[in-house]
Amino acid sequence: MKAIVLLNLAIYYFILYNTVFWLLLTLKKRNLFKIKKEIKEYKTVEIIIPAYNEENHIRRCIESAINIDYPKEKLKITVINDGSTDRTLEVCKEYAEKGLINLVDKKNTGKANSMNIAIGKSKAELIACMDADSFFDKNTVKEMVGYFEDDSVGAVTPSMKTTESKTVLQKVQWVEYMFSNYLRALMGYLNCLYVTPGPGSMYRKEAIIDGFDESNLTEDTDIALRIHKKGYKIANTLHAVTYTETPDKLSELFKQRKRWYVGYFDNIQKHKDILLKKEFGELGMWFLPTNFIWLPVILLFTGLASYEYISNAYRYTKNAFLIDFNIMPHLSKWIAELFTLENIFNPLRYNIFTLFNTLLLVFAITSILLGVKFSGERIRDKSKIPNYIFYVMIYGYIMSTFWFYSIVYKITKWNREELRGWEA
Repeated sequence: MKAIVLLNLAIYYFILYNTVFWLLLTLKKRNLFKIKKEIKEYKTVEIIIPAYNEENHIRRCIESAINIDYPKEKLKITVINDGSTDRTLEVCKEYAEKGLINLVDKKNTGKANSMNIAIGKSKAELIACMDADSFFDKNTVKEMVGYFEDDSVGAVTPSMKTTESKTVLQKVQWVEYMFSNYLRALMGYLNCLYVTPGPGSMYRKEAIIDGFDESNLTEDTDIALRIHKKGYKIANTLHAVTYTETPDKLSELFKQRKRWYVGYFDNIQKHKDILLKKEFGELGMWFLPTNFIWLPVILLFTGLASYEYISNAYRYTKNAFLIDFNIMPHLSKWIAELFTLENIFNPLRYNIFTLFNTLLLVFAITSILLGVKFSGERIRDKSKIPNYIFYVMIYGYIMSTFWFYSIVYKITKWNREELRGWEA
């Protein structure tokens, strides 16, 4: 039992240390979230939209690209139809015939290959990628281009928001994306961004001239790490916004995250020469190595918490049987003792784990609200309260399960071909 207690304490200390670090960094660099980079020179930009069987989303995506606030003579939109078997090509032709987009129709060879074909033909200085099931805010491109005035910037990632949140899973993902926006802004400051998401990331063409790895499960992680290796920085802006669809079913979310997480392990293995190398700064010396601690910590934390909940439920149920479920006298006595002045102001009655859990809950709520605020959403929006509740209650357990399964999947080398595809 002492070993379990010590393990619990170590986990709590690690989580609290890292949480406090990000919160202190937020306080120190709070002006970071307001920064906007003005454009001194309007560089040429090509938006590349690879699409496969996206007839339900492609029109909205193209319309958002067409309506972007940016000099039209400096902006080009290219859609690559990757052998779609639905009406994606027909929808795209409507816009191509009007001269609004450049359309490339090809056999189905995958998203990365589609991107590489377009990049190879592009004459633009900057390349913006957009998943076909996502769409731009009107000011997205303009908010990103200014960062490329700095020649050391190889890519810029936007703030990503979800579209409609109908199911419990989508509500949880809404909070996840808000928190991720906040965290990516801090990671951008430390130059620790290790992924350039498909919905809206922008690249300096010369930084990705060798293209995306067509055999990679998560090409957006691989390209980001290769950009770092070339000596470029990856910036982030909260003011450039893109919107993306999120899975509404557990099976679809599981499939998406399995690909993300297995792909992450693949890329860390591929780019292990970044780890613990001073030339890669905080990314190589701290952030990526720390992830090797975070994963077991998260799995252990949720595992121990689950064990605690189950054992307590068993004990309470057993005791309830012993008193024939006549719990009211005992409950009344417990509540009366709990709220006596002596107990309220006696911190010794609360054990260290109660204190840690309280602190973690406070810090978690604070981080969530910061993410919502810095993402430009209204904190006092009462309609989002269920989102926060669902996130706190189930997010850790769902994602821990996904991570655990992905680790097993990676170790056992099951059928990897099933992970490939067009899922975001």
